[in-house]
Amino acid sequence: MALVHALTACHKLSVQQYSCQGLANLAHGEAVAEEALLEAEAAPALTAAIEAHVSRPEITHPAVRALRNICVSPALQGRAVAAGGIEAALKAMEARPSDLPLQARPSVRPSVKLPHS
Repeated sequence: MALVHALTACHKLSVQQYSCQGLANLAHGEAVAEEALLEAEAAPALTAAIEAHVSRPEITHPAVRALRNICVSPALQGRAVAAGGIEAALKAMEARPSDLPLQARPSVRPSVKLPHS
């Protein structure tokens, strides 16, 4: 998938930002999109983007939103957890505690059980 390739291959911040936004838009429960996201390894790519740019809200906001949307899908949820996406999203939230759009509200906290380390 071109968006995942752009996210992982290009180091230009605007390309990464728009790639994350596009992936967030795709991850809305359509079976064809879910299959493409799964095959393209979107969750590991988004996780890597968050980890590389934890202090850059222009990257973390859309990447966390994309992971949130991915985690709604039972087919993709396990991939996001295995890639460390939940932990990366939480670290991004901790890095910017005053950044309200990035913070999880109690009513929307993921119900994903993290593997024990």
